[in-house]
This record gives sequence, C-alpha cells and structure tokens, in this order.
Amino acid sequence: MSKHYNILLTGAAGGIGSVIAEHFAASGARLLLTDLNNAAVSGLAERLHNQHGIEAKAIAADLTSEQGRKQISAAAQAFQANVLINSAGYNRFGMLTDISDNDVERIFTINVLSPILLCKA
Repeated sequence: MSKHYNILLTGAAGGIGSVIAEHFAASGARLLLTDLNNAAVSGLAERLHNQHGIEAKAIAADLTSEQGRKQISAAAQAFQANVLINSAGYNRFGMLTDISDNDVERIFTINVLSPILLCKA
C-alpha cells in the first residue's frame, strides 16, 4: 500500500522519526528524510535503502531557517513528495517558570511555526 507514497519526513534521524522511517521503508514507500544531523540522516537513508531496497534520500537542513525550508521544499518538489510527516520536535520538561525565554521560542518555532511555514513553502 505504501509503494505509492513519496514521503517527506522531518526529524527523521531522531527516535520517533527513525521508527516512522523504518515502518514506511518496510512498506515500500519512497523516503526523503530530513534532519539537522547530516551523518545520522545520511546513514539512516543508506541503511533503509540497503535493508528494504527502497529509494531513500537524505537532506540535512534547518527547519527553523528560511533557507533550510527552501532547501527542503525544493528537494521535496524534485522528489515529487505527496505526503509530509512532521516528526521534528523539541521540548524542555519542567515548570514553565524554569524554562528560559529562548527555549520557549525554540519550542514554538520548531513545533508550531516551522511545520506551518514548510507547508507554505
């Protein structure tokens, strides 16, 4: 069923992202994997290709920057992505009063603003 999916997956090298990638690779989907960590996302793409024989491409880019979103958007268009899974995320656990303003901004930017702006790109 997933063989017709060309999936753009953000946060692919993380714990949840890599499990999602593994699931769809096992189903035969084509994957465009993105993450900040180039070595991790490239290694994941190579492993999924070797294990499942699927097309898996990696792109290291920062979702929080306009340049990074443009880079991902261009790659997604060239890849003909027809599914977007936003797995990239960030959190700081604790009392809100103990979380710095910079961390609050980072949480909001990565978890809310960046996925919306990526959809618009």
